[in-house]
Amino acid sequence: MGILRKALRRAIGEAGAIMKFNTAIVRAIMQAQFDDLKRKKGTQAATAEEHYPFGPQDVDEVFFPRPGEGRSPRFRLKDGRGLDVRGVPVESGGMDGDDEPTVLAPALQEMIDSWDVMDRLPLTLVPLSSTTLRGARLIKTAKLETMVELHTDRTSGSLQVKPDHIHEAFPRFPDDQKLIRRLSDLHSYDVYSLRMNLRRMGIAVDDGALELSETMKTRLDKYTPEFTLPLVRAIFGNDGAHIGDRQGLIRMFRDPDRARVAEKLKQISRKTGIAVENIPAFLERYADVFLSVAYYQHNFEAITPQLTRCGLWLREASAAARHSPHGKRVEDALGFLITTVRERLRLFRTSFSSFWTEMNAAAFERLKDEIEGRYIGTGAMLCGLGVKMRHWSRTFHDSGAGGPATRLQYLASEMEPGLIKLCEFGAKA
Repeated sequence: MGILRKALRRAIGEAGAIMKFNTAIVRAIMQAQFDDLKRKKGTQAATAEEHYPFGPQDVDEVFFPRPGEGRSPRFRLKDGRGLDVRGVPVESGGMDGDDEPTVLAPALQEMIDSWDVMDRLPLTLVPLSSTTLRGARLIKTAKLETMVELHTDRTSGSLQVKPDHIHEAFPRFPDDQKLIRRLSDLHSYDVYSLRMNLRRMGIAVDDGALELSETMKTRLDKYTPEFTLPLVRAIFGNDGAHIGDRQGLIRMFRDPDRARVAEKLKQISRKTGIAVENIPAFLERYADVFLSVAYYQHNFEAITPQLTRCGLWLREASAAARHSPHGKRVEDALGFLITTVRERLRLFRTSFSSFWTEMNAAAFERLKDEIEGRYIGTGAMLCGLGVKMRHWSRTFHDSGAGGPATRLQYLASEMEPGLIKLCEFGAKA
């Protein structure tokens, strides 16, 4: 059974809430419900696409009933209709639920988080023929190798297969193996570098699939004043000082006073030279660009304490193994990656500063191109650093753990593999 569908089945009935998801998660929810109906002979359709009278891109919210209610999830569409998993209309009262809960069901939260991490790719995102493979995911190992994880749980552990061996388990799906093999060569699966890589590979995905979860966007709110305040103050002066979070720019145009909204649009148009009708789309694109920078900054800050502790551990390990080259190579590689990521993040901010001084359509396109052009390299280095630090922290949970021989063995067998190649890629991308 696929990881995502299994997680959803465990989560359904626990959350008791109405929630918004990107289209890839909605697709997985719809697939999980279709699989259940198929087993219970509740549908004659051969596929989920044939069963549902709507697509994941049409869904605005998903309602998860409370435990014991005996109901399946329901879907509220963007046109206002409510439908159950059989595609039968639901009265508005049947779509009532709490606001998003303080704590989501663990299985559902794990699935949502899959779209926010850099080292895992849910294969439900890409067009595969095998139902089993669509429920699997690609993961990065401690050696920065890619594996296909077909199943995982706390009891039986993780069932993994190398991408090159997919044909042995799934001989009927050669095209799936070719696609998975291409995806396995990517250095990071964060949504921003994935956008660029999938576009280059000619792989079409749902427009709304490659987005961060609302949970992650909320975490990134602390960074957004840095990017929103200079923009709104340049346009509105002190009148824009109250606009600080990621939704502030968009909320400006939901004011019930239409005359006030029209005046705000004209102000932005006069300042930027962007046509009034194109302003909302420009602001959404601007928000997406600064959110990507905030995301990379957040990931770097999250591993900085581990990087600091690992640096001390490395110096101790290198001193204890004076004649081994492994410690020096690892120390040099980590130093290069950390310095390069810091410089990339600094350049991102420089690009924004340049845009704030010009503030026009051409300047925004330059800003967007400069930042998006560094997605793949930045994502790769941050993904590699994150994977290495997470595995190292689990193995050496405190600075004194492990004797000289244990540390040297770990450096040679786990820490060094993949790092040199990652440095070479990061220097070019």
